[in-house]
Amino acid sequence: MAESYFFVEVTDDVLIEKYAELGGNTFYNDIVEVFIDENNSGGMHIFDTETTNAENAFSYHLCPLDTPEEGVPVTQFTVSDIDGTSWGDSYSPEYFPHFDDAILVKDGDQYYWEFSLKVYTDQYEAGSEETTRSELTLDKKIGLALAYCETDNMAEHKREMFLGSFPGHADKLGDADGGNLYGYNDTWQNADDYNVLTLADVAVPDYSSPGEMISNDLTIRNLGADQGFIVSFQDASSGAVQAELFDITGKQVQRFEKQKDASQFEAHFSTPCAGLYIVRLTAGNGVFSKKVMVY
Repeated sequence: MAESYFFVEVTDDVLIEKYAELGGNTFYNDIVEVFIDENNSGGMHIFDTETTNAENAFSYHLCPLDTPEEGVPVTQFTVSDIDGTSWGDSYSPEYFPHFDDAILVKDGDQYYWEFSLKVYTDQYEAGSEETTRSELTLDKKIGLALAYCETDNMAEHKREMFLGSFPGHADKLGDADGGNLYGYNDTWQNADDYNVLTLADVAVPDYSSPGEMISNDLTIRNLGADQGFIVSFQDASSGAVQAELFDITGKQVQRFEKQKDASQFEAHFSTPCAGLYIVRLTAGNGVFSKKVMVY
């Protein structure tokens, strides 16, 4: 199954991570939120009731479990949303398993959030992960919004800004549902106004068709963000192998061609910084692509 990939660049003078201090609360840290409505159906998505479904859309609150330092990225996160049938029995599932890879890199006041996200249908329930994955196909329309929750108030632990990917709708500010206002900040409960993402041709193939010259049993040796990584494999074939490296946005970072003899193939990829990359090897009638996280 294909996954979605995200790259979020944030300028912040101070990144606040107080998850443990706040007793496991993700909502008042500096976090990225991903709002995703797999079939672009819109509608409410807080609780499971007779008329609404908590998994009609997801509001992923992606919270780091440490503060990144220069050259020392964070790769451990917790991810929460709201579930239950009402506020009286509401709870926050741990959704980090939906993120196969995630990394937060600091470069001065710039913070780079990179992550891959599995996309699930509105039939999702805990334990149904394998059967409710969505097929990401050409021209599929997905409801999507992104936001950054900003706080610099360490004393009072409160959110000061909610910076979203669309401006919201002031005309809805008079409406309320159980005391929760619509309008500028209602994406967490209502998917009606999400942006619409239409899937196009992929920049980097996410499939593997090894063919005769490429083994699908590769070894990847991570050398660290400043040195990159080495990809190697062994089989009895020989010939030219085209090696390409892409960042998470689909931009080609490195490309070269190398002859493979009848034993070992080894390629050293150089990475400009820590983060998620996709390596693609092409030889003969085979293509192999693999996701690599460098840190």
